[in-house]
Order: sequence, then C-alpha cells, then structure tokens
Amino acid sequence: MKNCTVSIALLALVSGCLYDQSNSGQTFGWARVDKGGDTVSIFSSLVFAFSEPIADTAVPVVFEPAFYGFYSSLNASRDTVTVALVGQIAFAPSTRYVLRRAAVCKTANGATLYPQNDSLVFYTHAAEQEPNNSKATADSLVHFMDGTIETAIDTDCFILPRTTQKITLIQLDSGLGIALNIYDSLGACFVAAFSAVALQNFLPDTITIPDSLHAPFYCALYSQGHSSGDRYILGAIRP
Repeated sequence: MKNCTVSIALLALVSGCLYDQSNSGQTFGWARVDKGGDTVSIFSSLVFAFSEPIADTAVPVVFEPAFYGFYSSLNASRDTVTVALVGQIAFAPSTRYVLRRAAVCKTANGATLYPQNDSLVFYTHAAEQEPNNSKATADSLVHFMDGTIETAIDTDCFILPRTTQKITLIQLDSGLGIALNIYDSLGACFVAAFSAVALQNFLPDTITIPDSLHAPFYCALYSQGHSSGDRYILGAIRP
C-alpha cells in the first residue's frame, strides 16, 4: 500500500571525498546529488553520483552506528547509487550517521576510490513520540520533525514555537492524505487547506497561519481516510 521512495531534505551535491586520478587525467570521485541540507528525514533515501561510470556491478555501503534496514542499487549506466530504506523501516531520530562505501570502486580507466579515505556525515530529524494525541502530551516542534499516523484513530499533536508564521507538510505515502488543524490560545481552530496535488505527489506544501489566530499555537494531525502507517514531515517556519 505504501509505495513512495523518499528522497527529500538531503544534502545538495556534497562530497567530502578523496579523489584519485584516472588514466585520462580526470579526477574520480562520488558526491551526494539529492537536495537539501545536512539534516535529513528518518525516512529519506540517499542518492550518490560518480564522476564517471564504474566497472563494478554493485556498491555496498555501511553505516555508523550500525544500520541494516536498507538496500543499495546501481543504475544501468553504473554512475549513480541509490541507498533506499526497506518498507517502513526508518533511521534512528536525532542521530549522527557516518556512511562509508564497504569496497574499493574502480573505473574502466583504472581510477580507484578507496573506502577507508572516504566518508559522509549526516544527521536525522527528531521524531514525534507517542503518546502525543492531546495538547497536554504534545511534542514541541522546533524546526522539522518526522512522524507516523500509527493507527486509524491516531492523532499527533505539536506545540508550535510562539513566533511560527507558516507550517510546511510533506506526506510520504499515498492515500486520502493527512489533515492538519491549528488551534490558538483562545481555542479557535483553523483547518489547514494543503494542496491535494502536492501531498499526493509527495511534495512539500506550506500554509500561512492567519493573523486572526492568537499565539501560542498547537496543531493536530490525523488521517483523513482513517488509514494507518501514514508517514509525514512537519516543519514550523519562523521569521
């Protein structure tokens, strides 16, 4: 039922790699080619590109701390590697990871890239903690957090920073979508109208909190279709 490969909120063309020279005199290396910053969603895939096609048929990688819920695949032209998570498995939240290739990579021109000289560091978002189905038990949303609507009747609540002006939501699974209500200090409720097209295509959409609402705010997320396992990324945007 869940068939979305997530590759969002990642590093933008960051390498940090050591390069070797090929016989043609060109440098040989690999780099991250997905978009975003150095902090990623716990549900994210990682994508790398080599500066030239490699002779190998696979590119095994390892994580520190140890993480095994993934698979890596090399494309047909042998110049791009995708590290994708398996099913609903996720990275640990609020964690510093180091990724390394587990084997030497070579090109047809004889260039070599050694794993011991090559690593990539990234960090993961915080994640919502159950139970958080009421204002009293709500998580504090500082910037971006990841979450899952665990059951058909699950509601995830977040206290928003007092200066929050906008809310960004990314839905990571297909279905009728995740709904979000914002409540202010006087009990007024604002039903957020996110773009169905954006959410169904796993794209971020942002709504502005109306000036008529009075801070501080909290928000509640739930499944419109009363389904379970719907994953999301939620962000608070401040001045």
